[in-house]
Amino acid sequence: MTMECRCARAMIMDYIDDRLEPEEVIPFIEHVKSCDDCMEELEIYYTLLSGIRELDQDGAMIRDFRQALSDDMDERCKQREREEKINDYIWYITGAMFFLFAVLVLLAEVHFL
Repeated sequence: MTMECRCARAMIMDYIDDRLEPEEVIPFIEHVKSCDDCMEELEIYYTLLSGIRELDQDGAMIRDFRQALSDDMDERCKQREREEKINDYIWYITGAMFFLFAVLVLLAEVHFL
């Protein structure tokens, strides 16, 4: 399912503040990477807010906000993919445990018959 621009634009601040739901991250990033208008709006907000935050923290200024944003999007995609893999493994392990439990119950019933 593709995301509409109005939805993506409504999510920009949540993305910058790292408040998107995990399942929203990848569709949002995929949309802004494929939509020049939304990417431009994200870059503007990201640059402004990152610059203000760095000034408030007396930190060293990032020289290339566009690259910093690109790195951030790549890292968040990788993080979400890792989370999805972990969730898949948890489901597989849970299923295997349930299967083993069922086999043990059946073996116990056969043994006591």
